[in-house]
Amino acid sequence: MTVFPSGETWKRTMTEMTLQGTRRAPEGGSHIKLADYFGLRAAGVIYAWILLIVFLAVVSSYLGRPPYLSELNVSNLLEQAAFAGILALAMGVLLISGSFDLSVGSLTALCALAAAYFTNEFGVAAAIPLTLAVGLIAGTFNGVLCLYLNLSAFIVTLGTLSMFRGLALLLSEGRTILIQDPEQARLLKALATTDIYPPNLILLAGLAVLLFGYWFFYRHGRNMLAFGAAMAAGIALVAFSFGYSYTPKLKASVVVWFGLALLFWGFMSATVYGKRIYAVGGNERAAQVAGVMVKFYKTLPFTLVGLAAGIAGTLFAGRLGAVDPNSFTGFELIVIAAAVVGGISILGGQGHVLKSMVGALLLFTINNGFNMLNINAHFQLVFAGIVVIAAAALYVATDKRRIR
Repeated sequence: MTVFPSGETWKRTMTEMTLQGTRRAPEGGSHIKLADYFGLRAAGVIYAWILLIVFLAVVSSYLGRPPYLSELNVSNLLEQAAFAGILALAMGVLLISGSFDLSVGSLTALCALAAAYFTNEFGVAAAIPLTLAVGLIAGTFNGVLCLYLNLSAFIVTLGTLSMFRGLALLLSEGRTILIQDPEQARLLKALATTDIYPPNLILLAGLAVLLFGYWFFYRHGRNMLAFGAAMAAGIALVAFSFGYSYTPKLKASVVVWFGLALLFWGFMSATVYGKRIYAVGGNERAAQVAGVMVKFYKTLPFTLVGLAAGIAGTLFAGRLGAVDPNSFTGFELIVIAAAVVGGISILGGQGHVLKSMVGALLLFTINNGFNMLNINAHFQLVFAGIVVIAAAALYVATDKRRIR
């Protein structure tokens, strides 16, 4: 006789399956393969970025241009990618939840103007929380309209794209807002442009590889091949670091970006909120049956996008000391492209927010490298579009192969 589980048992089982999202490894991790970490689906964007950097470095050297991997150029590249990278982290969470936001560029411009305006009126100490509040409220507004009024995210964010840009123009009366007080401008600028010198990056990379090797060895079935390769690479990097120091200076905005990346990674991988966002994006109906508050967990990522826009807008205002209401026009396409190139599925439920960082770096490496090589800016746009399409096609192809 078949015995069906009770209602509570069924709900608990569904909740566990929903929060789990993907099948976990059995004890010992025997089904984990190297391809799960180093295959094209898992690390294709990293390989593409490395190959692009090697190509640009070789071509720059051949043409007699300044070294592409010079500490100065790497610092500039990271600073250029920081604003898009901050927004791409939050956009990645939103895409994982099964939605997207076309208004993020206009909202960031509105937040930047708000930061300059509030700094003039109340000073930096009050301007920062007020600007973050503007971003949070605007992001939540998008989510509420989409979920609680049952409207399409495309329609809502297309409308708020225009609405936020209009508010920015009204707030500034169509003119650039300058931060009037030099002392307040200096304080706000320090948040974005203070130079920070990290330890030797080659040494840090070697230690990171060694730690990954130990973690993979003890977590996933004592894989000796992966362990040996990681130990050899890590030891080689550590040994090389004693003879060569590589310490490009980092702007404060870049450090903020890296710090937010760690927070978003922890939020999505180690908290029940992140797991439920994956669950809602992967199968909304199953999550609802399991008792997950679907509307809340689909609204929360919109709020995070608003928060990221507030942070990026504040840093942007501090970096320049002046904000044009037309700033960040078209930036939403760059942000979404960075997340998609990083392997986050636009259908929801799949992806890793940290790889959106690599997606942003890949796109800005194209611009930075082609500028150094003096290649036509219009061709840069063509090449960047090809990269986005190729990345999406690669992920679709590898997914189909995995299913087969």
